[in-house]
Amino acid sequence: MEKGRVISIALFFFTLVTVSYFSDLLVVVVVASSQINPKNYNITALFVFGDSTLDPGNNDRLTTSLRGDHPPYGRDFKGGIATGSFTNEKFVTDMIVSSLGIKDSVPAYLDPNITNHNLLTGVSFASAGTGLDDMTANLRNVIHMSTQLVDFKKCVARIQATVGNATAANIIQNAIF
Repeated sequence: MEKGRVISIALFFFTLVTVSYFSDLLVVVVVASSQINPKNYNITALFVFGDSTLDPGNNDRLTTSLRGDHPPYGRDFKGGIATGSFTNEKFVTDMIVSSLGIKDSVPAYLDPNITNHNLLTGVSFASAGTGLDDMTANLRNVIHMSTQLVDFKKCVARIQATVGNATAANIIQNAIF
């Protein structure tokens, strides 16, 4: 991988972690921006990469202790059922897609109920406990960052098979990552 590309990827994930850390501030921005008409933007989907700050349940089918599919997680969600996320509220990413009118929340890519139609508006590849160094994920038996990118490529292939290459390219080009 080119050195410049590695630096770009590292800066992207640093920004992602920083935004996640200051998510309360971002919530204020999202709420304030809810006054803006989302139809003025051509945002088609949201694809999420990261760790527990954005994992809606990708770890639920892994042999790891880093799972949010048990109480107390989810007690304030509809039905009081744990969703697999390490939060008792919505993620910032959920608030973003909701405020843009895309969908209510960003589902886990590894959720067995995900359909190709769900992929058209975005999914989360995030895995609690992962890090930029693959050793971090190995120690915790979670999904590597590099695997999240491989899963994204598989996701794009599924989108292409569903709507064709031209429409898939439009979805990806107008998505938020």
